[in-house]
Parts: sequence; structure tokens; C-alpha cells
Amino acid sequence: MSKVGRAICWQGGTLVIVVVLAITLSRFLPIVSFVETSQQRVMSWGAWGAVCYPLLFAACNILLLPGGILAVGGGFFYGLWWGFLIVLVGNLIATAISFSLSRWIARRWFQQKLSHNAMPWRLRWNARAGKLFS
Repeated sequence: MSKVGRAICWQGGTLVIVVVLAITLSRFLPIVSFVETSQQRVMSWGAWGAVCYPLLFAACNILLLPGGILAVGGGFFYGLWWGFLIVLVGNLIATAISFSLSRWIARRWFQQKLSHNAMPWRLRWNARAGKLFS
């Protein structure tokens, strides 16, 4: 089996293990009720709730917790348009944090992978693409 085939097998196996583990843990841990109680706590803060709600939404997205409950709750508690705006801000914050973390964590790995084989990779790409990018 080639290196690529082994890597795909490892990634597929890891994905299956993570999904099974998440399903198993969701049966025993009250994740949804935790998100709902956090939402109720933030809503009880009044005006500060509108400031902290996007941060709670961003934290749920980054930690891969169910954010759909918070999205519906944002519309329910703040109204359609204010809830939409608050959920949008929370998604933007989560996206920015996730992007920054992925760049910070994976930068060295990508530099290693691309620095040694950058030119041969580009030459092969140019040969396949008809030298569009030379």
C-alpha cells in the first residue's frame, strides 16, 4: 500500500472513531442541556447578553458544540433581525478565531511540506494545466 493509501486509511479510521466517540459521549453527557442552560444564563444578563451571546455562539462553533440551538434561540429571544445580526457576528468571530488557530497550528507543517517540493509541484501543475500559470 502506498503512503497516500495508508494516509487515507488512517484519516478514514480516525474519522470513524471520532464520530462513534461523539455519538457515544452525546448519549451519556448532557451537551444539549448544557448549551441551553448557558443560553438562559446569558439571556438573564440583560443588555450584556447581546454582547456576550455572539461570544457564546463563537465558543460553541469552535468547540464543535451544536450551534443550531443558539441560532434559533437568538432569533427567538432577540427577534428576527437582531437575532440574525447577533448570530452573524458570532459566526464571524468563530470563523476568525478558527482561521487564526489553524494558521498558527499548521503553519510549520505546511511550510515543511511546501518548501522542499514547491518547485517540482508547480512545474507538474503547469504541465497539466497547459502552462497557464508560468
